[in-house]
Amino acid sequence: MKIKPRTIKHEKFKEMVKEWLDTHREEYCAFAEEVSRRDRSGFIQIFEYAQLAAPGYANVVMAKMSEKNPKDLDSIEKFLRDADIASTLVDGFQSQKPDSIVPAMLAWMYFGSSRKHGAYVKLGN
Repeated sequence: MKIKPRTIKHEKFKEMVKEWLDTHREEYCAFAEEVSRRDRSGFIQIFEYAQLAAPGYANVVMAKMSEKNPKDLDSIEKFLRDADIASTLVDGFQSQKPDSIVPAMLAWMYFGSSRKHGAYVKLGN
């Protein structure tokens, strides 16, 4: 069943990502391994995806990094909200394209080691 962005509750979407994770362990493990590499190639993939999904993301991140005390991420979160990244992620998750990193990335952000490092996922409702 294809869902429309902004019509699904956060917890239901999280359940869908968990179901994907439970049935796609190899894909998830390959992604998690890549994100864990010392060369940061997995993080580069995530950053490149964010830049494609929300053009201008790199500029917002660079502006935040140039601040003296860049601890709060409000400006980045606002940019991503305004760019409607949640809808893009829901669409990307449902597309099931073999080359998409979205399902594995969401599983990693919700249930993987990113949780230990303070990554945060909250999509819409």
